[in-house]
Amino acid sequence: KIQSRIIFSAQDIENHFPTKFTHEQLKNLKNNGLGIVSSYSMYSDFKRQRFFSFQHLTFQEFLGAYHLSTLDVDHQKMMLERHGNNPSMREVWKFFFGIIKSTDNAAVLYDKLAQLNPAKGVETLFLCRCAFETQGEDCSQELCHQLLSSRECQKMDISNIVLSSPDCSAIGFVLYNGPLEVRQLLMNYCQVGVEGIEALKAQLSKSPIEFENISNFQIRSQLNPLGEQGATALKNILSKMPNLLELRLYGNQLKSEKLAIIEPVICSMRDLRVLVLTKNDLG
Repeated sequence: KIQSRIIFSAQDIENHFPTKFTHEQLKNLKNNGLGIVSSYSMYSDFKRQRFFSFQHLTFQEFLGAYHLSTLDVDHQKMMLERHGNNPSMREVWKFFFGIIKSTDNAAVLYDKLAQLNPAKGVETLFLCRCAFETQGEDCSQELCHQLLSSRECQKMDISNIVLSSPDCSAIGFVLYNGPLEVRQLLMNYCQVGVEGIEALKAQLSKSPIEFENISNFQIRSQLNPLGEQGATALKNILSKMPNLLELRLYGNQLKSEKLAIIEPVICSMRDLRVLVLTKNDLG
């Protein structure tokens, strides 16, 4: 079982790091904590004892990822088998792929992770974020290809999740590295907002070619609408998808004057069969 927060004693530190701390450092640790570790008192076996935990869970997750990166590949595969689909380990795996991105085993381990997370939504976004951590390395494109090829019917469905700007950057990064490998991009009820659509545009704009195989694009941001500011970014995204058959822009508060910005792009889509613009304050 994965604990959300590890609690340990001074004796645990002495046992695991017998030569790393001087007597004075251990005394200071027992009294005040040390750096990223917080100390506090609690009763154990009817005695008041000093215990410790990391000041923030992120420290624990990064150090856990670093430890995993030092294991041999067989042990890493074993840990993936056990915990690759564990929601409480997702931050650990993101850090892990950022650490091992320059190694020969990154693609093999990521392929295993993709197999363990086949579902749409949260699992697909998780894989995007792991691939995003490898940016700048030669393996990035291969990892993005593995992700896109593992999705059913070449569909990137990341609906019903509140997406942050980094999330949208990660999604765009994956698409940028596999521009011809996805047919549907669904981002419904994601509260993408202006910052999110700008982040997505920034990644897709890097692609020298169009996403000509995408036939279905859906985005609904009712609780965090794109509004007027997001119209220009949306125009740039749509200009990269010339062969859309279905475009659903439901509930983004794209008022009529700003909808005029994307109108030329929509009109140029000769194969478009379905266009949904309801809940956009068109007047």
